[in-house]
Amino acid sequence: MYNTLAMYCFCAINVLYLKYIHFMANVAFMITLNIRKQGGAAVITIPSDVLRLLNIEVGDTLALDVSGKKLIIRPLKTSRQRYSLAELLQNTSPEDMKALKKETEWFRKEKSIGREI
Repeated sequence: MYNTLAMYCFCAINVLYLKYIHFMANVAFMITLNIRKQGGAAVITIPSDVLRLLNIEVGDTLALDVSGKKLIIRPLKTSRQRYSLAELLQNTSPEDMKALKKETEWFRKEKSIGREI
């Protein structure tokens, strides 16, 4: 569906601008981004339309490749699935819970040394 998000940078009047071109079939568009300082970091904002096009969201991991004077940012999809506690426990039988309780009973009987729960 989408080929790549190519990003390149150039300097003009002491400001570093980032431009990227997204190639989708035969359609390409370009958006200019400014790098701004936020705390001790340099930050760019990725427009929400671009996030939707690339099927990425806040919290996703991106790879940043530097080639000459070009930056190429691409999504890294991890195979690691995240589960909620409810999802992890949905296939747990009452017998499994009893066995777990028995196996960890010694720990619950110990006196707290620090700030354990």
